[in-house]
Amino acid sequence: MVPWARQMKRIGLLGCGAIGSIIARHKASVEITALYDKIPERREQLATMLGDTKLHTNFDSFIRDEFDIVVE
Repeated sequence: MVPWARQMKRIGLLGCGAIGSIIARHKASVEITALYDKIPERREQLATMLGDTKLHTNFDSFIRDEFDIVVE
């Protein structure tokens, strides 16, 4: 296994609906550090579930955040 594959990856989760919620519930070797969804209720609900995750209200601030990969 390559060394970088063992490190915990920081994820920016783009979309907090059904798939985003499944990813959030089953995260194991990743840290979800940023959330964005155009529907405020979805992003707020997932942010509450995750706790210590940065919640973005617009795409521009989300994409400028610090994470290793975006998952949609």
